[in-house]
Amino acid sequence: MLQMNSSITSLYLESNKIGLKGSTDLSESLQMNNTLTFLNLSYNDNIKDEGIFYISKLLQNNSSIKTLYLTCNCFGMKGAIYISKSLEMNSTLTEFNLSGNDIEDTGATAISKSLEQNSTLSNLNLYCLFFIITINVNLNIPGNKIGAEGASKIV
Repeated sequence: MLQMNSSITSLYLESNKIGLKGSTDLSESLQMNNTLTFLNLSYNDNIKDEGIFYISKLLQNNSSIKTLYLTCNCFGMKGAIYISKSLEMNSTLTEFNLSGNDIEDTGATAISKSLEQNSTLSNLNLYCLFFIITINVNLNIPGNKIGAEGASKIV
């Protein structure tokens, strides 16, 4: 159905117990879809790293999805590395929410490096990744023009 869809632009699938099979099927069905611009897969805690592999493949090949939410999907460093590789290749995603996943330092670093190659992503949400702040001793963010409001969010 989604492969041939020409009218659905937003798809909300949060909290649907989507796992590996669902991730695989969804990724395959959306590869060539060119109308879907918003996809919310948040709170599907069975997706994990293995399912994120297929979602990242979708990001590499789909040219219409502009917003993707993957909040609280129980993936970790491996999933973050899969995502980082797809971000290097993706040229349409503008908003990406990865909040509440256990991506660890290595995953956060991989995503950070992938942003050097990505010129379209303007909003990346990494909320609830407290472990990074507790592990790291220094936070170095000069030259970001964060202003008073931005500084208050950091504190």
